[in-house]
Amino acid sequence: MLSTPGMPTSSQWYDRHRRCKDGCSHEGKLELITWTSTAGGDRMGWGNCLASESDELKEKFEKEFNSNEEKMYEYWPQGFRWTCCGTEGDQRFGCDHHGNGSTPCSCDFCKIGKPIPDSIHKNRTESAAGKGLRLSRGPDPRSFNRSQGRIAEIMRLSLGAP
Repeated sequence: MLSTPGMPTSSQWYDRHRRCKDGCSHEGKLELITWTSTAGGDRMGWGNCLASESDELKEKFEKEFNSNEEKMYEYWPQGFRWTCCGTEGDQRFGCDHHGNGSTPCSCDFCKIGKPIPDSIHKNRTESAAGKGLRLSRGPDPRSFNRSQGRIAEIMRLSLGAP
């Protein structure tokens, strides 16, 4: 694989999944979630599925997919996380690294020039995808854009977003 500045040269199965819809790329690893967590009041288990269904999902991974992570990702992408930003594998819009990546962060908060709110940061770090990761709150100074930031601020207010 050809590397872009700041991205490690590798030949991992997930390299073809790095590119995001907003044009940036994930720089971390795509990691299978194998620990328990809570999401929306539900207990989650292996593969970031309901705990009551996790044994069945794990068996499918081991027997049907022969423990092949790429096949598992194609079947159940939300069972994975990107270690660069702590997002689930099925979230493909962008890599909101808030300053830890080699390219500017493209999130609204970094464009506005503010760190992400406590409520959002808490949700990220307590989620299965963020568990155990050192996630930045930003802002990424390379991302500040007065006009785009103002538009993002207005849109967030009109949508009732934090």
